[in-house]
Amino acid sequence: MLDIEDVKNKQKRKNQILFDRKSSCLQPLLEEIRKYPHKTLTLWALTCAKIPANELNQLLINDGRVNIALDLCTEWMQGHVKMPHAKKALLSVHAIAKETDDAYVKALAHAVGQACGSVHVETHAFGLVMYEMTSIVIKYGIEECIPYLENKLEYYRQKLIECDYRVEHEKLEWAYFLNVKHSKNKEQLLYERTKIKNDIENKK
Repeated sequence: MLDIEDVKNKQKRKNQILFDRKSSCLQPLLEEIRKYPHKTLTLWALTCAKIPANELNQLLINDGRVNIALDLCTEWMQGHVKMPHAKKALLSVHAIAKETDDAYVKALAHAVGQACGSVHVETHAFGLVMYEMTSIVIKYGIEECIPYLENKLEYYRQKLIECDYRVEHEKLEWAYFLNVKHSKNKEQLLYERTKIKNDIENKK
């Protein structure tokens, strides 16, 4: 069974975000994410974001900001629009969270916003996971959420494989900066820096 003791502790402390990069249940997914290039992670994040976006659209009738942000950030990924135009749209989605006291809406809005931000830096892709998983706990409750969390984790893993296949085998359009190859993705570099920092702290 999925280990969510750390999630329960965060909820008891009334944390707004119930998952982070230290969450036990997210470690296998994080290990997978560190293997993929920026293109794959951006396509994956924007693909996965359609589910929380649809949920938001059902809750926020006649509010077009979510769809506009996803569309513009997809065009940004493809090189059809510039960063300032897309950034304004993705910030408008984060603004939804500031306009409500509903924790569920806040989590969904930030999940979509983080996915949109992955076009700029791939570490934002994992922000989608932290916020969407938080929304699942809020929706179903801490005692009933485990099957839904497990299903979502499997969905993430399958979409990673599918998106990487699309990147490798389909003729997709990409912004010029996404065609720049790096030796390691930013999530891997973050992991290595954190590990070095922790090792230094433990030696003190």
